[in-house]
Amino acid sequence: FRLKALLENWMTHWGLPSWSLKLGDSTNCPKFLHHGQMAIVEFRNQPIGWIGTLHPLYLMENKVRVPVAMMEINLTTLMQAESGKKKIHTPV
Repeated sequence: FRLKALLENWMTHWGLPSWSLKLGDSTNCPKFLHHGQMAIVEFRNQPIGWIGTLHPLYLMENKVRVPVAMMEINLTTLMQAESGKKKIHTPV
C-alpha cells in the first residue's frame, strides 16, 4: 500500500491525474510478481508500467523474510502520452 501511495503522490505532484491501475496477470506483468497482487499502471488508457509484490517463491529462494513491493514506470511512454503524441504500445 505504501508503494501505491507513493505512486499516487508522484502522479498528483506532477499534475497527472488521468492514471489508473488495472488488474495484472502473467501475460502482462513480470513473472516474478505475486499473482493477484500485481497491476498494470495506465495513463490515459495506455500501459506505462506495473506495480506489485514479489512472488513468495522468490522470497524463499533468496531468504528474504519481509514482503517486497516494486514498480516500474516507463517515463518515455508517460511523457509521450501526456504530450498527446502518437500512442505507442510498449510491452510491459
